Amino acid sequence: MNKTFLLAEPRIASGKQAKKLRLEGWLPVHAYGPGFESVALQVKTTDFEKVWEKTGETGLVDVKVGDDTKIIRIRNIQWNHESRTPLHADFYQIGLGVVEPGYRGLSVAMIPVIFGALILILSFYLAQKISHTTQPPAMKKQVLALVAQKERQGFPVRLRIPKINVDATIEQVGLTSKGEMGVPHNTVNVGWFELGPRPGEKGSAVLAGHFDGENDTTGVFAHLGKLKEGDNVYIEDSKGISLTFVVRKSHTYDPGYAKDVFNQTGGAHLNLITCDGAWNEMQKSYSKRLVVFADMTH
Repeated sequence: MNKTFLLAEPRIASGKQAKKLRLEGWLPVHAYGPGFESVALQVKTTDFEKVWEKTGETGLVDVKVGDDTKIIRIRNIQWNHESRTPLHADFYQIGLGVVEPGYRGLSVAMIPVIFGALILILSFYLAQKISHTTQPPAMKKQVLALVAQKERQGFPVRLRIPKINVDATIEQVGLTSKGEMGVPHNTVNVGWFELGPRPGEKGSAVLAGHFDGENDTTGVFAHLGKLKEGDNVYIEDSKGISLTFVVRKSHTYDPGYAKDVFNQTGGAHLNLITCDGAWNEMQKSYSKRLVVFADMTH
């Protein structure tokens, strides 16, 4: 598993002082996100450019600041179009795992479904827009390639796991107001983290489902813990294409962000998340998170 790391330091310089910072080879960045403290940082420009080439705005980056590690996505880069070097960037920090009241499972979030036709229209518009800008060639090439890839692929719509009798509709979920991964609005659907890769793309596609619900109703992932190495998981997309994934392992985490879940590279992976452990009535939360890791077959 290859992770992307970036070293950062706290930044004091701002305004006119930032120009001197850039001349010394540093890039000013601003790290923020729902539920996180906003901080000013600086990273080596050359290191940032290498990371950007690798991840773009879709990949996750482990930003190390002293003993602390922030899990971020790169956003809103400002470019010097003459020198084609970055002037400033935002680091959008994300997390996973704090449970909100309402379901005895993961947090509940109502996420609208994005229709495929609308996405195709927006993707085409974005491609046309970018192709006529003066963005650095490497960035333009990367974004256009990503848009073209998205146009060719469908959205995941169905999850089937014969071993545990799962045949579920897949919703699209994003981030909650607290910067946590959203979850499906009921106990029978699963939620795909739409800000990450689609199933079949390079990286880790992530699906979350409830373990149970109100009044002790059984959740779609109530028996997720029964999956073993070698079991098959199937994803069907909106274009009728079926993808097969094979379970590699499972692991139990404490609540909180588990970067292993989102940050796999070197292949197409599918990670399934649900609650596990003991129920805490005071916190309205389970004590653990169970993650099943699967890899796409070729």
